[in-house]
Amino acid sequence: MRPSTFPWIQIHTLAFFTLSAGLLAEQISYSDHCSSFVPEAASDINSYSVDTFPLSQHHAGYYSGNLRNILKTLPSSSPPFLANSSSDSSNHLTFQTRDVHETAREGVLKVEADLLLRVFNYDDFYVTEVRSYGTAYFPSFFHRSPSRKRVRSWVFFRLEGFWSETSGKLCMVGSTFTSEREGDGDLNLKAVLKMENVKNSANIASLFTGTLESLSSGDDNDRHFDSLSLLMFPQSNYQYSLVTEVKETGSTVGAFGRNLPVGLSPRSGQFCSTFQMLGYSIKLKHAANCDDPAKNCTPFGRLHSLPSTMSWRHLGCLESDHDRKVRVLVHLSNVMDYSYLSSFDPSMTLVGEGRWDERKNLLQVIACRIHTTGGSFSSAGVEDCSIELSFSFPATWSIKERNVMLGEIRSTRRSNESGYFDPIVIQHTGSEALDLPGLKYNYSEVKRTKQLCPAKKQEIMTTGRRRYPDRFSRDLSFDMSVEVSGGKKLAWGYSYPLFVGNRAFDRFTYGMPESNMNTGDSGVKTNSSTESQFNIAYEISLTMLEKGKSSGRAGIATGLLNGSSVSNESMKISAEGVYDTETGRLCMMGCRSLETLKPDSTDCEILIRFQFPPLDSKKAKDTIKGSIESMRKRSDPLYFNRLNISASAFYAEVSARTIWRLDLELSLVLISNTLSCISVGFQILYVQKHSQVLPYASLLMLTILSLGPGIPLVLNFEALFLETRNRQSFYLESGRWLEANEVLVRAATLVAFLFQFRLLQLSFSSRRGEGDHTKSRGAEKKALLLSLPLYGALKSYAGLVLDGFLLPQILLNLLRDSTEKVLSTPFYVGTTLVRLVPHGYDLWRGHNFVQTQFDGSYIYGTPDTDFYSTAWDVIIPFGGITFAAIVYLQQRFGGCCIIPPKFRKNSISYEKVPVVSDA
Repeated sequence: MRPSTFPWIQIHTLAFFTLSAGLLAEQISYSDHCSSFVPEAASDINSYSVDTFPLSQHHAGYYSGNLRNILKTLPSSSPPFLANSSSDSSNHLTFQTRDVHETAREGVLKVEADLLLRVFNYDDFYVTEVRSYGTAYFPSFFHRSPSRKRVRSWVFFRLEGFWSETSGKLCMVGSTFTSEREGDGDLNLKAVLKMENVKNSANIASLFTGTLESLSSGDDNDRHFDSLSLLMFPQSNYQYSLVTEVKETGSTVGAFGRNLPVGLSPRSGQFCSTFQMLGYSIKLKHAANCDDPAKNCTPFGRLHSLPSTMSWRHLGCLESDHDRKVRVLVHLSNVMDYSYLSSFDPSMTLVGEGRWDERKNLLQVIACRIHTTGGSFSSAGVEDCSIELSFSFPATWSIKERNVMLGEIRSTRRSNESGYFDPIVIQHTGSEALDLPGLKYNYSEVKRTKQLCPAKKQEIMTTGRRRYPDRFSRDLSFDMSVEVSGGKKLAWGYSYPLFVGNRAFDRFTYGMPESNMNTGDSGVKTNSSTESQFNIAYEISLTMLEKGKSSGRAGIATGLLNGSSVSNESMKISAEGVYDTETGRLCMMGCRSLETLKPDSTDCEILIRFQFPPLDSKKAKDTIKGSIESMRKRSDPLYFNRLNISASAFYAEVSARTIWRLDLELSLVLISNTLSCISVGFQILYVQKHSQVLPYASLLMLTILSLGPGIPLVLNFEALFLETRNRQSFYLESGRWLEANEVLVRAATLVAFLFQFRLLQLSFSSRRGEGDHTKSRGAEKKALLLSLPLYGALKSYAGLVLDGFLLPQILLNLLRDSTEKVLSTPFYVGTTLVRLVPHGYDLWRGHNFVQTQFDGSYIYGTPDTDFYSTAWDVIIPFGGITFAAIVYLQQRFGGCCIIPPKFRKNSISYEKVPVVSDA
C-alpha cells in the first residue's frame, strides 16, 4: 500500500488498513456478478500500473443509504447523543487503491482496493453508563476498557475487480474485514461495487458515480443491507475549465452596499494551506428583505429556513509562480457545529473552481449546483454554473472587526431571470489570525484602558524584582473558572491572545510565527514611559455550567448573556488593552456582540482585569486572578454583576523544569535501589565469611529493612506482573509527555527486597542452631521490648522508622555489650546514605523548584512516605549519622562504650580465662 495523507482519516485508522492478521476477505466469484459489466481477464502479477488508474490516490467520496442497521456493535440501548441525531451521522467514504496490474486484455486493469464507509462523524468510541448522574452515555477516545461497549463508526470492505479504460467502468467484489479483537462483533458483509465515468481526464462536470450492493439475500437480516449509491470527485488529471473563462467583474461591491476591504495575499507557497485552514462555521448574512417568503435568497431556491453557516472543503489545489487555483465543495447549513465528517447533502452543496486575482487580492470562484434524482448519488450531475463566490483577507483587525475572511455569494443572472438570488455576505470571524504578510491590528481602547487601570509606582517598585510571563509566552493563554459573589461557580471559559502589538499571536507554539518575527516592532509598546507595557488583543469565551443554569444562578449574568450572538448559554468577548511584563497585570476593555438584539451592534462597556502570578513564585498552586465587570449603570438592561475569574497558572517554564526534575527523581530512585542492593550484597558476603556474627544481628532491624521495600511491592503487585501496569503519566503544558514507568523501579525494588529477605533468613537460621545462649536471647527480647513501644507510637510514621533502622541494633549491642563486628561498614553506611540522601535532596528541591499542582508528581522523596520539611530534613540526617557513628564505636570498643563508666557497674562482661589445674 502506498503512503498518502488525507485530512479526515486518523493515523490509527490508516494503520488498521495495513493489518492482515485475523482480517481476511472472503473470496467471491467475480464472473457471477461482474462479467456483463467489465469482463474478467487474466492478470500479470509482476506488472504494476497504478499510475494509469484514475482512483490511484486516496479518493474522498460520499454514499447515500443506511448502514446503521447492520452495525451489530451498537449498544441495544443507543446513547442519547446518537438517537435520531443527523449531526452525528456521516456518509463519507474513502477509496484506497492497494494494487493495480495489467491484464491480457488491452485497456483492462485488475484493481485491488479498500473501501471505507463512515457511519458516524468520529472514530470508534466506547460508551459507558454513568450512574452517578442518572443513566447517561458519553464517548471516550482515550481509554479502552472491557467494561465499555465499543461502537463501530465505519464499515471496511476489501475488494478486487477490473477497470476498463475505454468504458470508464469499474466492477469489484469483496467482503468486510472481521477483527478478532474482543467486542468488535462479527460483521461479515459481502458486496459488489459498480462504478461509472471513471476516466483519466476530468473537469468540473466529471463525477465518479456507482452503487454498492449486498450479495446476501434479503432474508439474512444480519448480513444484508440496502443498496448504496456512491459519488466521488476526480482528483487526478483534472483540467480547470471554468476559471479560465472568469471575466473581470470590475467591482467588488457586496451585499448591503458595503465594499469588500482591500485584502492581503497569502505568502508564496502557502496559498493552498491557507485556504485549507478555513474550515467550517463560516457565518452567512442575508439581505434584510429575505424574511419575505417570495424572495429567493439562496442558490438552492426558496427554503423554509435560510442557511446560517458555510463550510469549505478542499478537493484540490494548484500553485505556481504565476497562477493559483483551487477546487472546492461549498456546503450551506443551519448546523453551527458542522464538521468535516458531517453528512454530505448534495442539495445544499456547490462544487466550484477558483482562481486568485493578484491585482485585487481576491479569490474568485465559479460554482455549480449538484443535482440528483430521487436522492440517489448514482444519478448525480453538475448543472447551473451561474454562481460566483468572492473571498478576501482583511488587512486590519480591530476590537469590533475581527474577520479572517470576508466575501460574498452572488448570482451572475439578472434579477428578473430564473435562478437569481440576492447576494449573501460571507463573514469568517477569527478565533486566530492567519499568517498573512502585512496583517495589522488597530487599537482603539488602549487610552481608555490606561485611564481605568493606571500603573502604580509603588506596585512597580515592589514587583519589579519578580519575573512574569513574556508578552509572547503561551502562558498568556489559559482556561478559567467563572464565579459570582459567594464563590458559586457560574461558567467556565478560556482566553488567549490574538495580537501583541501588530504581531499575530500563535497560541500553539511558543512565541510568534517566524515569518511574523521579521516584521518591525512598531505598535507593540505603548506610549507609556515604562518599557514593560505592551498593547495586546484577546479573545475570551464563556460557557454557562449546567448546574448554574438549573439552580437559577443564571439570572445573575442575564445581562451578560442578553443579546449574545452565540447562544443563550455561551458568548464571546473581544478585548484589547495593555499587558505589563513587570507587574504581570493585564487590563483590557471588552466588546460583545448583540446580534440578536440589533444587527451589527455591540456592547463595549466591559472592563476585564487579570493578574498573573510570578514565574519564580514558591507558592503551591498559584492561580491567575481576575474579574469581568460591566461599566454600565445597574438600571441598564445590559448591566451584569461582577464576575470573578480564577485559573491555574502552571507555566511552560515551570513545566519544563518539572519534567527535568521528574527525570532526575526517576534516576535517583534507580540509583537508590541499586545502592541498597549493593550494600546488602556486601553484608551477605560478609556474614558468609564470618558466620559467627549472625546471631548478634538484630532480627527487628533486618525485619524493618525487609518491610521497607516489601510493603510497596505488595501494594503495587500488578505493576510487576499483570498486563495492566501501573504507570504515572503527566501531561504538561510544554506539549511533552512524561511517562514514569514504575515497572523498572519496582524491579529494582524487588531485587533489594530479595537481598534483605535473604539476610533476614540467614540471621534467623543461625539462631536455630545457636545452642543454649539464653542470655543472648534475653538481650534480643529486651531490645525488642524497648523498641516496640517506640515503634507503636510511630506506627503512622513508617518512613521515620526506616530512617532509624539502626536503633534496634544499637540497643542489642548495648544489652549484650558485644564487641563483635556484626555489620559491615558498607552495609550500615550505604543503607544510611540511602535513607538520608532524600532529605538532602528535599532541601535542595524546596529552594529550586515550585511545588507542582499535580497530585503524586513526586517520585523521589515523596512527602507521604516520610517527614519532609526544613526542620526534619536537618534532624533526620543528623540522627542517622549519629546512629551510624554509635554502631561504629560499639563494634570497636564494645556495646556499652556509649555509656559513661560510672553507669556501667551493672554491665558485667565475662571473658574466658585460662584455668591452671592442680596437676
